[in-house]
Amino acid sequence: LSWRRRPVRRHETSVDDVTPLLDARRSSLGADAGLVERDEVTGLPDRANFQTRLLTEISRARRFHLRIALVTCEVQPPPARDDSPDGEATKQTMQRVAQAIRGAVRDYDTVARISDHTFGIILPQVQNGTGSPITRIKAALDGEADLQVNFSHMTFPDDGIDGAQMITRLERQS
Repeated sequence: LSWRRRPVRRHETSVDDVTPLLDARRSSLGADAGLVERDEVTGLPDRANFQTRLLTEISRARRFHLRIALVTCEVQPPPARDDSPDGEATKQTMQRVAQAIRGAVRDYDTVARISDHTFGIILPQVQNGTGSPITRIKAALDGEADLQVNFSHMTFPDDGIDGAQMITRLERQS
C-alpha cells in the first residue's frame, strides 16, 4: 500500500461565475425573497424566524454547556393621536421601540417582533444572568411619553429544558 497524497483539485470560481446563479435563484423566489420572515413594520425577524433561531441557540447552548437568556418586551403604545385607519402612530411607535431595542443589544443578539405589541430578544452566551439589556432599553425609551413597557426574562437551562417549553412560558407571561 502506498499512502501518496492525491493532488487537490482547485476550482477557479469567481464572483462573476456565481452571480448569474444567485440572480436566477432570487428571481425564482420572487421580489420579496429577502422579506419572507420579516415584520413589515419594523423590518425585524418575525415570530417564525424567532422560534427557529431560539431552537438553534438552545441546541448550541446544550452542545457547549452555555446559558442563553430570553427577554420579552411587551409594549403598550399610547392611544393613537391621529385618526388614520392604518394606525400610523402605532406603527411609528413600534418602529422607535424596535430601534431602541436593537441599539441596546449586542450585534449577535436576536431581536424579533413576535406579536403586534411584543418583541423577543435572544441573548446567547450570558453569564449568571448578567448582560441583560433591560436597563439600556428602558433608558433609550425614557423620552417616549405615555409608553408603558413590561419585560419578562428567563434563561436556559434554568427556566426551560427546550424551545417549546420556553415559548410556552413566554406566551403565558405576555
